[in-house]
Amino acid sequence: MTESGHLCAFITKVKRGSLADTVGHLRPGDQVLEWNGRPLQGASFNEVYNIILDSKAEPQVELLVCRALGEVSRSADLSQLDSSPFDCQKVSPSPIIPGVLSGPLSVATRRPLVPRIQMKLWYDKVGHQLIVTVLGAKELPVRDDGRPRNPYVYIYFLPDRSDKSKRRTKTVKKSLEPRWNQTFMYSPVPQREFRERMLELTVWDQARVREEENQFLGEVLVEMESALLDDQPHWYKLQLQDSSPYLQRRGLQHT
Repeated sequence: MTESGHLCAFITKVKRGSLADTVGHLRPGDQVLEWNGRPLQGASFNEVYNIILDSKAEPQVELLVCRALGEVSRSADLSQLDSSPFDCQKVSPSPIIPGVLSGPLSVATRRPLVPRIQMKLWYDKVGHQLIVTVLGAKELPVRDDGRPRNPYVYIYFLPDRSDKSKRRTKTVKKSLEPRWNQTFMYSPVPQREFRERMLELTVWDQARVREEENQFLGEVLVEMESALLDDQPHWYKLQLQDSSPYLQRRGLQHT
């Protein structure tokens, strides 16, 4: 943890003679911002551990690291990188420069984040009920100051935008990969209406202080006529602010 109170992952040990040492020039104290495109800023010890564990079967590991100004970051082939242990430790805040360490033996391009939301849908034909389960999201962007988000989700069963149609998940504090695991129901909903109806999910970052506004992070629009109603989890790509018509369409901020 930094002195500013932010959870961060740091390299505490580099095996002498390893690729991380001789080619990547990683050093104890380097902060790891991303591991194979998955952000570590704001992640707990268990979250970092699981992210590293998930990469064991992958042929290559790509890190985004930073260190104090004046130190050099370089590109390296990390396909044989020995995963170094991480620890939460206090460091003095200082300017940092990012560097991507990847291979093979060339400067690799950083994979852009693809924010997504996971949910499952089910329609009860007997009870005429639509069941929506919002499971989680991943690869949400950090705030401009590097802090994680406080994400939550609003749901509307369009074209109805009244309070009767509105649903809201809980807020997950300080997470870029929140898990909500919440189920909502719309009833009665005759299946013949599906041709004219859409499910709208918008993801928001809850403000930390009253002076701030909740920030729109993206949306998903699901056409009910072609929706996957198999009660199985599916990932949906979030349309971001620069591509989503949501803010242009409504011009509102949720509280």
